[in-house]
Amino acid sequence: MPNSSARVNQIDAMHANAKNVKVDIINDIDLAELEAQWQQLQEASSHRFFLSWHWIKAWLETCATKPFLLRAKEAEQTIGLALCCERQIRRNGFVINRCIVHETGVANNDQQWIEFNDLLLHKAFEETARAAMLTYLKAQKNWDELAIGVADSGTITNFAKALQLPIYTTWKTRAHHINLASLRESNSDYLSSLSKNARAQIRRSLKAYQQLGEVTIKHATCEEQALEFLDEIAPIHIQRWGSGYQESGFANPTFVDFHKQLIRNSFKQGVVDIIRIDVGEAPIAYLYNFIYQSRVYFYLSALKFESDNKLKPGLLSHALCIQEYMDKGLDLYDFMGGGESYKDRLANHHDEFYRVAFQQPRLTLKLERFLRKTRNYIQNRKPAEFRLPR
Repeated sequence: MPNSSARVNQIDAMHANAKNVKVDIINDIDLAELEAQWQQLQEASSHRFFLSWHWIKAWLETCATKPFLLRAKEAEQTIGLALCCERQIRRNGFVINRCIVHETGVANNDQQWIEFNDLLLHKAFEETARAAMLTYLKAQKNWDELAIGVADSGTITNFAKALQLPIYTTWKTRAHHINLASLRESNSDYLSSLSKNARAQIRRSLKAYQQLGEVTIKHATCEEQALEFLDEIAPIHIQRWGSGYQESGFANPTFVDFHKQLIRNSFKQGVVDIIRIDVGEAPIAYLYNFIYQSRVYFYLSALKFESDNKLKPGLLSHALCIQEYMDKGLDLYDFMGGGESYKDRLANHHDEFYRVAFQQPRLTLKLERFLRKTRNYIQNRKPAEFRLPR
């Protein structure tokens, strides 16, 4: 029989009033204490990899900016946590004080690029804890904008309902994923779920590569090999994306330090999966993925340049690895944000991701919004915009 006291506690939690929730800010964070609190709460939370202690710990250990901890408690139980940084920026001639969730607000320090960003909330108290935490933050007078990203449309909607503030959308993109569980239940393989054209390109590429040598999938099997693969990815990624400001993350020491720390901390827990696709003895592609709660997050790739347009190392590598993950019983392959056309061809579900700022009722921000709208009208521009569902 179900535990009756546990059921009563769950019902009480779902009906908890925000007035019963105490929210506070902690400036001096003890990493060991936070680790215990965070891991306990994440066990009771519906969250994605980027709010797991794996990601958060590596960020804190390599973060140049000291965040503060926003905490919500109901009685003695922690029901909400978030880490925020404060930064002053100048935009369109205006000085703006920002509070940023799980980022520093400094582009080079945030290039690891958190996705599915949100507050970490106890799933039995989600609405109550979110309302209490955001209401508390809203009442603080030291910030003009509360910035959150990269986050999905559901998260932005939840923030908007709690804050009731104007939204400034700074970035928007499509997100893509593949439901492996539904494909498996339908007794279908991955390739057959794709368009005729995509199937033909992948099969033609596989055949062409097989004429050059055996195609093999090699996963890093230990921390040392994962770090070796990361080092092998770096020059290929830099060659493709460039070594300048906000180009390849591998040209940014903060980005590299973060990922090396993440691998050292978490590879043995099975959440980091770095893959090399070889043809014979020669690598043609690397995929850097995270595996968490039966979901695969594709983070980045490094591909060999091919002059022969029959050879498509990216499409082939994803197709081979997606099928392998599906055969292993994993439930979802997430390409996450980015409007690249290959993601449209390979994925079967779509959403939208955003970076937004919730703006306090400041005269300067109202003036900036007016000037921005006027400029967009004159230039006939349609900026990215988040719209609340009706």
